[in-house]
Amino acid sequence: MRLMRVAESAERTVEACLKNRGINLSQYLTLDCLIRRGPQPQTAIAKFLSRTGGNVSAVVAKLVNLGYVVRLESTEDQRMTIVKVTPGGEAFFESVHNEYRYSIDQYFSMLPSEVAAVVMQLNEDDDDDES
Repeated sequence: MRLMRVAESAERTVEACLKNRGINLSQYLTLDCLIRRGPQPQTAIAKFLSRTGGNVSAVVAKLVNLGYVVRLESTEDQRMTIVKVTPGGEAFFESVHNEYRYSIDQYFSMLPSEVAAVVMQLNEDDDDDES
């Protein structure tokens, strides 16, 4: 139960940081997915983020409006839409990512070391699963 409260509190901290830059956590995580994995079909993004297709479609639409991503028609399957980060989206992500990491580091520096260690280990395990 305590771990869940830590996660929810950390998410609020990150959301506040991202809100100051004009995006939300889902938009940030979508950009992160595309930066790490390259252009992706929306279905792959949804799977990566454990979100619904409808949620990802709305997130991508907002990122398109901001100029951070573009939708491309797949050359292999015309029914599939590929999402790609724009150069402006890459630059924006890099600047936001530094603030995001700083807010996470600041948050964890306030936690008891044993709690921070458990959460960081869970995050590393999650990152390994995404590869």
